[in-house]
Amino acid sequence: TQVRAALIANSNINQANYDVTTSDGVVHLLGVTPSEVELRLAAEAASRVMGVREVKSHVLMATDPRARL
Repeated sequence: TQVRAALIANSNINQANYDVTTSDGVVHLLGVTPSEVELRLAAEAASRVMGVREVKSHVLMATDPRARL
């Protein structure tokens, strides 16, 4: 998808940390990230894709105990 391509294009984002789903212009980011900075960059990259109206994060920080389940 265009959102996945936007994540890949940014060398500061490890796109393997994220699953992406889209529906009616709403992007859902899912996964586990090592840092708030990377999550912010991923959300910003997704929001710049044409047609995206909203980005919702369902991403856990790597330090969150739920990320190890």
